[in-house]
Amino acid sequence: GIGLADRSHEPTKFPGWKKKSCGYHSDDGILYKKGHHNKVMPTCAVGDIMGCGIRFPDRDITNIPRGNGDASKGETVTVYFTKNASEVGDVSMTVPEGGLFPTIGLSEGDRVTVDFAAASGSDVTLPLGSSVTSHCLWEAV
Repeated sequence: GIGLADRSHEPTKFPGWKKKSCGYHSDDGILYKKGHHNKVMPTCAVGDIMGCGIRFPDRDITNIPRGNGDASKGETVTVYFTKNASEVGDVSMTVPEGGLFPTIGLSEGDRVTVDFAAASGSDVTLPLGSSVTSHCLWEAV
């Protein structure tokens, strides 16, 4: 599964199984948020490309200090998921203190390729709170 979680997320748990996390699970297509089934989306198989992104509310970001991970703390954002470049679902989530981080849950023997620069085509890091869409891709190999 792929998704977003806060810093306290346990590394042995899949994204979406705990509070302050959400995740799209490839095996059953379920979107989990805070431990609850939220939506059913398409399942994925080897070769499919799963994506996860954040849509921030429109606002003036000119005065947000760079590197401030709490710039969006308490703000509601839309976390969306893709399969092979097509959006398959989304969920609203409140940004916790410390921010949200890309999270991957794997079962024993799973392998993935991760591309954190897929949307921008570069390795530029944008500060949390940017009004642009942030996007990451995971590909099962």
